[in-house]
Amino acid sequence: MFAEGQNCVIVATSAMELGIDIGDLDRVIQIDSPGAVSSFLQRMGRTGRRANAASNCTFLCTEQEGLLEACALVHLFRKGFVEAVDPWRRASHVLAHQLMALALQQSGLPRSDVFAWLEGASAFAGLSVDERLSVVDYMLDQGILADQDGLIAFGPEGERLFGRRNFQELYAVFSTPRLVTVRWGAREIGSLDAQFLMTLQEKNEGSAFTLGGRAWTVSAVDWQRGVCAVEPAHNARAARWPGRPRFLSYEVCQGMRQLLLDSAIDPSWSRRTRESMAELRAEHAFLADNALPLTDIADGGLRWWTFAGGRANNLLARMFEAELGGKCAVRNTSIDLLGSAGHSQVAVRQFIRQLGEQGRPNAADAEKHAQGAVRSRVSKFEPCLPPVILQRLWADSVMDVVGARAALNAAR
Repeated sequence: MFAEGQNCVIVATSAMELGIDIGDLDRVIQIDSPGAVSSFLQRMGRTGRRANAASNCTFLCTEQEGLLEACALVHLFRKGFVEAVDPWRRASHVLAHQLMALALQQSGLPRSDVFAWLEGASAFAGLSVDERLSVVDYMLDQGILADQDGLIAFGPEGERLFGRRNFQELYAVFSTPRLVTVRWGAREIGSLDAQFLMTLQEKNEGSAFTLGGRAWTVSAVDWQRGVCAVEPAHNARAARWPGRPRFLSYEVCQGMRQLLLDSAIDPSWSRRTRESMAELRAEHAFLADNALPLTDIADGGLRWWTFAGGRANNLLARMFEAELGGKCAVRNTSIDLLGSAGHSQVAVRQFIRQLGEQGRPNAADAEKHAQGAVRSRVSKFEPCLPPVILQRLWADSVMDVVGARAALNAAR
């Protein structure tokens, strides 16, 4: 029906934004916020392509935080803002991918020829010659690559990690989660993410979950075949599907803060949006006259409202933990300083002032603290990278030095 232009509704993930050329839609309905102005424009841009038609997008927000994000995206869009394209310059994980692909393609190639194939690739422009060679040496040491009479070829560890299913794991730079088929006797119930199932068993959480509208308990798992046998249960937890943290940018979070401090009403806001935004503005009135907004939280400690974005807050939180102890919980708009980290407002203010005077955080701080901020693999090619290079990949992926410095400067 869709291909023939008949009336229909398509429910989709970001696949409709990423590379599918669909240009004859009447309306886009966005659930909550896509998190970036560029994504919003991509999705809305699927509409309004016919003569006398206008681009349009309706946001249906399920919670207030998503509503504030959506309003901020529209606000930034109307100011003419869109995120800059920031291509990778130190894509060491992609370099590892390309080295293995070349070894397969050429059935082995002389070491002196390796980088001639990759000359001029902008993704590696930020990697020095020594850093590139260290990746090759590390992959040889780990057996991911092998030196066969002077030719660099695929190694036994590379075969084990990426050679399954005729090198299907190597063809794509990104990973798809492994699914485990769930069966009750001969009946197939559905599929589970393998990581969720492993976590369930490791934490001894009863090995029960909900799938297909019913509760099930695990009776056996055949990891090699990817099959989980179950029996009906009375109570269970909902199945989880893993994903990386959803980091908002510094600019989007600052747009959210600006809306909270503003009193203007956007003409596109519905009645319920106006009411919800009025509530949010009243709740965040303390932001108006406070360069360093610190509020008490219920379980003890302090909440610093940075509006700096998840990556910037990641870096600041790890530095607070290293200096003041305790633990920090990170959100896009704030950092919860728990335990000794949030014991004293005076200590927090002194540390912020100290960092600003030292011109920190810097790239070295990001690399030092990156491992403590990584909650899942950034790339499936991490086993190919020497520790120092891996630290830099983590820092580039989960830390924002510029945003963290801006948050500190605003708080001084």
